[in-house]
Amino acid sequence: MIGGGSEVYRSPGGGRVVVYQQGDDDDEGVLRSNTYVLSGEPLIVIDCGFFPEAELARASSAVLIVTHCHGDHLVEFDKYTKRGRAHLNLSKFELCMSAVDGRGAGLTPQRIANDGDIVQNDTWALRVISVPGHSSGSIALWEQNYGLLFSGDTWFGGDIVGCHSPKYATTLYSSVQRLKDLRATLLCAGHGSPTTLC
Repeated sequence: MIGGGSEVYRSPGGGRVVVYQQGDDDDEGVLRSNTYVLSGEPLIVIDCGFFPEAELARASSAVLIVTHCHGDHLVEFDKYTKRGRAHLNLSKFELCMSAVDGRGAGLTPQRIANDGDIVQNDTWALRVISVPGHSSGSIALWEQNYGLLFSGDTWFGGDIVGCHSPKYATTLYSSVQRLKDLRATLLCAGHGSPTTLC
């Protein structure tokens, strides 16, 4: 487990985005799942492959956003629920699919994250973007003010996409094109290092 986070972005006003990676030191970096922590009140945590205990201990409250319900992005989910420190945001369709296939056992969101919704704190405003393909209810998060895109496992930059089956390729590529059209400056994907796009 990699205990320390790395700052990947600092806004002109001092807001910080820190990434924590879940995985063993001998894993390839692309295999580690990323958890992003966005400073502010409440703290925003994107995906729960890692439990950033120190960051959460300093926060009075936190919002947890799950981009999709694959196991590597839910590794530490129980820690969040047991501590009672995070309100969960999840797409309704992903929650329904998760309940059916067993991945989402125990996931009870306080808020359903629908396409176009804004999840925000006193520093960041993240627009929810529905991006089905990698999973049926995958979402991405777009911080338009700073050009930050949190893409989950939908898009990793360039032509690298998270396609599990040719059956969903058309849907996935439509979602990826939607993300490309945003013209983000920093892509923060679910695995690997954040990528500067322009």
